[in-house]
Amino acid sequence: MPKDLPSACPHCGTGFRLRRNVRVVPGRLRRISEGGANISLWVGVILWILIVLLHSLSIGDSIPIFRSLGFGMMALMLGPYLLFEMLTSITPKTRLLSCHRCGFSRTHRFATARR
Repeated sequence: MPKDLPSACPHCGTGFRLRRNVRVVPGRLRRISEGGANISLWVGVILWILIVLLHSLSIGDSIPIFRSLGFGMMALMLGPYLLFEMLTSITPKTRLLSCHRCGFSRTHRFATARR
């Protein structure tokens, strides 16, 4: 067991084992950033499909911005997705410590490395 986690359940006294009682789960901020990444990806894809559809149906021929579709437009729509993905990569994960005997569970953050 890692030194920053208790070795026994504080409620029933059952010993914890690393593989059985500890799971790595996303923290609250990480879940929010993953959700934002998923939403922004779908919004970007739907907008891209809509613009391509308008362009292929020749509805958008009269609007000048539809004439300049290209990789730059798609990259601009996927920008928020990339921002959320970068935020997801730097947000911390937590460890969920649970006792199967009494139902106790608690989350613990990873300890920062000290020099």
